[in-house]
Amino acid sequence: MSKPIPSLPRVVDASRPRLRIEVEASEAAELLFSLSTLFGENQPETFDIGADRIAGLRAGVAPDLAELAELLVKGVACSASLLGLVHETPAPRRVADFVAHLEATDPLELQLNLLGYYMRGHHIAEPETIRRAAIGEREAVDELIEAANRWEEKGALVRRLLDLGGDRLKAHLLELITRWNDEVFAPTLDEIGSLLERSAEETRGLAATLPPSDFIVRVTGGIQYTAPPEIHEVVFFPSWWFRPWVMMSEHKNLRIFNYSVGTGTADDGVDYGDLARLYKALGDEKRLALLRLLRRGPIALGQAAREVGLSKSTAHHHLAILRHAGLVLIRQDDEKSYSLRDDRTVDVDRLLSRSGT
Repeated sequence: MSKPIPSLPRVVDASRPRLRIEVEASEAAELLFSLSTLFGENQPETFDIGADRIAGLRAGVAPDLAELAELLVKGVACSASLLGLVHETPAPRRVADFVAHLEATDPLELQLNLLGYYMRGHHIAEPETIRRAAIGEREAVDELIEAANRWEEKGALVRRLLDLGGDRLKAHLLELITRWNDEVFAPTLDEIGSLLERSAEETRGLAATLPPSDFIVRVTGGIQYTAPPEIHEVVFFPSWWFRPWVMMSEHKNLRIFNYSVGTGTADDGVDYGDLARLYKALGDEKRLALLRLLRRGPIALGQAAREVGLSKSTAHHHLAILRHAGLVLIRQDDEKSYSLRDDRTVDVDRLLSRSGT
């Protein structure tokens, strides 16, 4: 008589908490996205709201307020770092709530946030070096600046943050957030506030039906992200201003994304925003060459740039447009890799056929 096959052990890994997904509309987060849209590193023509509107809005910003925004927000690093403090702000995370939270935050703590001290696994230097630099230790300051200088924009930002010091940085930031809200952002809330709330409600419903990995790909339009063990929660803020870009950040045990809100479809059921992004993606020879290249399989940015004959920054720009159109997946590993998004083929065919193309 054969021996019974022992049953396999049932294992519960209690060492890692179950990944939580949170979706929350936030005025404060959207204010930061508006700042990054007008004063960040991405070209105005790449935003859904359009280069003309961005130019008009920037022209209406008071010169001293624009100078303050350039000082603190040029690039997206500061806005991304501040998203963690937005999340720590008590709900509903209105701008007034965020300002009160910043006022109650110690200047050194604020400086550490902006220098990336709490961005797990993505430090420009060791966390202790960042802390020592923030309190003014000369050797640590030199070490941090040398590390940041590997990226021109980041090096300039770190020098500005260290030169300001905690107290002045806090005062400048409070002035920027308060004035930006009064003079630029608040007048747009009637237009976008309901869109953000509706999108968050719909997206929370979607989160309940999908595994976290599938949900992240769906909501971000093609970013594949597997949370490492130290990340316990993934937070999503809907954004109208920053469409179609995705800003990613880390804060302690959080990973933070924004995602683009939909603005509705026409009476014939066609989402003309999606359609415009698709035509833009297919309307460039270099992007078509990248699509042909990706048919061979996943590829890293540097290799893609070399094979198509572009700089890495230009290739990144083209691949971002392809992702915005839903054609490309980005895998967030040690080095980003790009691949075709096969699951979108049917959607693209449907979109083109319904538009009469």
